[in-house]
Amino acid sequence: MLQNEGIKAFHKGLSVGLLRKATYTIVRLGSFKVLTNKVVAANDGKPLPLYEKALCGVTTGAIRATVGSPPDSSLIHEWVLALWQGIGLTAVRAMTLNMKMLASYD
Repeated sequence: MLQNEGIKAFHKGLSVGLLRKATYTIVRLGSFKVLTNKVVAANDGKPLPLYEKALCGVTTGAIRATVGSPPDSSLIHEWVLALWQGIGLTAVRAMTLNMKMLASYD
């Protein structure tokens, strides 16, 4: 790569990768906090049990997958109509990860 394309070849896709990471992280953490705050308010301010935090994590994962799929697809230069291709498996993975990570960390 260095011989054929120069040092710039190592930075191809970096901006899209950073966009992906930023959208995933912002959406994941932000929507989890907003969602849990709403559930706590509906629960008369009582702390949430783990299963409710897990459900908030699953919901957040679905949101995250929907927002994060276009940057993922753009890494492989897909057209606009294909940006949400494969969203089902991505959503299941994101929902599972968020359920475990966010619920247990919170």
